[in-house]
Amino acid sequence: DTAAANALDDYEEGTWTPVWRRETTNPSYNDGGSTGKYTKIGNKVTVEGTFIAWIVSSQGSGSWYFEGLPFMPSTTNFQKTAGTLGRLFDNGDVAGDYYVGLRSSGSQTFSVVNRDTNQGYDSDTTYIIVVMSLTYYV
Repeated sequence: DTAAANALDDYEEGTWTPVWRRETTNPSYNDGGSTGKYTKIGNKVTVEGTFIAWIVSSQGSGSWYFEGLPFMPSTTNFQKTAGTLGRLFDNGDVAGDYYVGLRSSGSQTFSVVNRDTNQGYDSDTTYIIVVMSLTYYV
């Protein structure tokens, strides 16, 4: 179809940097090369990223979330998000099922909620790797 209304006129690719935060107190870490990329087609954005951190002195406390999404989420399509996330610690802890979703419609952040009861990790953990993907509307 060559109709103007069906033309793909809004396509963009780029990079973003995931930043790890926690609700009560933020962790203290050195970034180990966290990277992300995104694709925006019309009003839909898909972000992918790898977050690598070397724990310095504190794991922080409270719910997990990540900052740095490349575009502000839509306020009308806020609930229409889908995401996956996996994490690995140096002690071999690979924690189970996660829910990933936008924190609020006026924020470029997304939450990570562990369905399992084991939400933390050992105090001797020295690094963490998180692989993530999220699709949302702008």
